[in-house]
Amino acid sequence: MNTISIGETKSHLSELVSRAAAGERFVIERRGRPIAALVSADVLERLERSADLLHRLARALGQSE
Repeated sequence: MNTISIGETKSHLSELVSRAAAGERFVIERRGRPIAALVSADVLERLERSADLLHRLARALGQSE
């Protein structure tokens, strides 16, 4: 996973989006601290499905969030 500053992100957003769509992942930092991630829509969908499954499993086991 690549790390990139918010300034670099602003300057190269179109290129970074294309690279993310091709499978690269980026952590965006501000003042050296991670603030966001840039991933493909496919990766985001998988993450959301996984989170949903985990929430349903926790409810089924009687655990709250």
